[in-house]
Amino acid sequence: TLIFILLLIIYPYFIHKKPNIYLANFTHFSYFNTLNTLYLALLDSFKKKPHHNYKPYIVKKVDEGKPIVIMIMGESLNYKRMHLFGWDVNNTPNLDKLKKDPHFIYKPAISGGVNTPVSIVTFFYTKREPQNTKLILSHKTNILKLAKENGYDTYWLSMQSDVSLISKVMEFAKHKKFQWQYKRQFDDELLKDLKKIPFNKKTFVVLHFRANHSPYEEYTPKSFYKWPFNYENYHKYKIYSYYDSVLYVDYVISSVINYMKKHHKNFVIYFTSDHGEMLGFPEEQGRYGHSQLVFGDTYVPFLYYSDKLDKNLTKEIYNHYQISKMLTRNLGYEITNPNENGVYFVNGVEIDGSAGWMEYNLTLPPKLIKKKMF
Repeated sequence: TLIFILLLIIYPYFIHKKPNIYLANFTHFSYFNTLNTLYLALLDSFKKKPHHNYKPYIVKKVDEGKPIVIMIMGESLNYKRMHLFGWDVNNTPNLDKLKKDPHFIYKPAISGGVNTPVSIVTFFYTKREPQNTKLILSHKTNILKLAKENGYDTYWLSMQSDVSLISKVMEFAKHKKFQWQYKRQFDDELLKDLKKIPFNKKTFVVLHFRANHSPYEEYTPKSFYKWPFNYENYHKYKIYSYYDSVLYVDYVISSVINYMKKHHKNFVIYFTSDHGEMLGFPEEQGRYGHSQLVFGDTYVPFLYYSDKLDKNLTKEIYNHYQISKMLTRNLGYEITNPNENGVYFVNGVEIDGSAGWMEYNLTLPPKLIKKKMF
């Protein structure tokens, strides 16, 4: 008790010099992680929040939208580790077969955040500026809300949980199903539910994947274990189990596309991932995972398939903000952001930008303008 009281008294002196960005350090004792969390939260509550006067976005309904719109949101998928994009491991055999199909488009992209809650909210609110929280509070650009208002039957089928931050996104979905409601914890369960949807009226479906998240083997069926696990070599173990998970997601995505091609018309399918993933390669400076404010965990794929040819997707690289605007346009709305100036953002681990962000020009590779840290 005495030691704990002393820590409460003297710990603020050490912690106040640290940046107000906190993720648990798994090499520390739990009480140190607890103290860090408590003090950083306390310090943040006394911090004066900056005020921003962003010009309001303009949302305009322009048509009835496409009859069937499917948005597949992946998890921790890095386009640089996919054979489809030139990686030297054959882990996307099904998507590779679609390369010659003119209806299939695949491009590299940059995520809007470095962790799931921030990235999902940023994407489904078409939010460009990290500190523009008024946009979220107003629900003005909530894609599920807009789809519902335009007469779509809305679905959110997820192999993840309905955590508080993401729950704001899916609030307007009529049909919702989450990880705890699925008996089998693999992403192809979502495909089974997709096949149950009648599609007899305008329909917007979000499929939220879990595979590619660490521990990769936990969310990958054993039938997709192709590369041998080497538990004695941590680096190879992580890489090989990740390759297995990419192989599995390749199967699920292509299965969705092939099912829609065979059974339905007038549809469009989008796929991107919430963020990327680092596997300790030299170009990643030995980093693993995500939630770090570096480009290494922002590299995501952008896949697009429609039974109607779209010749407008000609850019070399895209980002979540652009993809989100295109998705919203397919649902019948045009979003105009008067704050745009050619600069884009990757938000840190806090939705209000308080954990920092990166500003960049969208080139291949992206060009960092500046990194803002607090």
